[in-house]
Amino acid sequence: MLGFGLRPRAARAGEIPAASAPGAAGAPTAQVAPAHLLELRDFCVAFRQRSGEPLEAVHRVDLTVDAGEVVGIVGESGCGKSVLAQSIVRLLEHERPMDYSGQVLLDGRDLLELPLKRMREVRGRDIAMVFQDPLSSLNPVMTVGAQVVEAVRAHRSVSRADARACARDLLERVGIARADARMGAFPGDLSGGMRQRVMIAMALAQRPRLLIADEPTTALDTTTQRQILDLLRRLNREEGMAVLLISHDLGVVRSVCDRVNVMYLGEVVERISAEHLMEAPAHPYTQGLVASIPPLSGRVEGDLPSIPGTVPPLTAIPAGCRFSPRCPFAADACRQDAPAAYPLPGGGMCRCGRAAGATSGGAVPGTPSAPSAAEPRAAAPEPARESEGAAHGSR
Repeated sequence: MLGFGLRPRAARAGEIPAASAPGAAGAPTAQVAPAHLLELRDFCVAFRQRSGEPLEAVHRVDLTVDAGEVVGIVGESGCGKSVLAQSIVRLLEHERPMDYSGQVLLDGRDLLELPLKRMREVRGRDIAMVFQDPLSSLNPVMTVGAQVVEAVRAHRSVSRADARACARDLLERVGIARADARMGAFPGDLSGGMRQRVMIAMALAQRPRLLIADEPTTALDTTTQRQILDLLRRLNREEGMAVLLISHDLGVVRSVCDRVNVMYLGEVVERISAEHLMEAPAHPYTQGLVASIPPLSGRVEGDLPSIPGTVPPLTAIPAGCRFSPRCPFAADACRQDAPAAYPLPGGGMCRCGRAAGATSGGAVPGTPSAPSAAEPRAAAPEPARESEGAAHGSR
């Protein structure tokens, strides 16, 4: 485990501290534009236990999101996806002591260096978040209109009347019909899809540059799921807003994202373009996830393939490759040494020596094959033609 501890942090090898950048003392230095909107560098997150010992949940994650891009994070439950997302905006610190190492750079500024109170300026204005269950995120005794108004006024000095007009416009933009009437509804009066649209409207209130959507379609039916995904993609195109989409559904991330990060037990084990996710997964874990998706055509003989075992608890992280106890191709070396991050064609990455051998010098014997083009896999459903307001209405 890495040594944890909140700031100050020593500069890395080769890193130039801001205070000692090249240039004469007191002379202005040229500002270099950051390469990415969001960049995680060697990011680790640990819960601090009562004993004072850290319990690591996210391990050395490197991840980038560019302006206007949709990036996915996919993996089984318990792999650290939501902990990673909430740690980017440091939400978990309000509940319990947390330890971090690495960097979370937003436009080149390290968010881990900011006092926790200053993070309120970042949340909503620069980075907004939509959670998995809108009913538990919304106040059940406040009208949805009042809650969107509150989000509008959180960082803006506007009158209540102007904020209300802005709230109505936001509800209309996210596809809520008869927004004026819906302003007076309570969360329990709306369907699940309508509540999620309200959450997205609140997230858009400050025009953030990055939206983190933490499994926003998990509790929705397939028709409503497709509508919410279409909405996120439309907002991404029209507003230029980057999206970090977290899901356990490969079909969802394949249909919406530009790039996908596959996460297992706190680590990103593969980074791959969305177009190659189903056709050419490199890591055995990703291949297992893809193989478990039912084919759209033909008959399935016997049981569907599955990954043996379950994700172990954080207190029982195995040595070496974290996936080795469940991997049918693990060798002794896999159980002893943690795999390096091997580059893949097209800018991808894979933490598996077998995949590295396959991409550098031909096929590796015994490596599971990706689904062929003749065996299309189930993905997210096609866009629905009927509007959600007509299909669901209020309950």
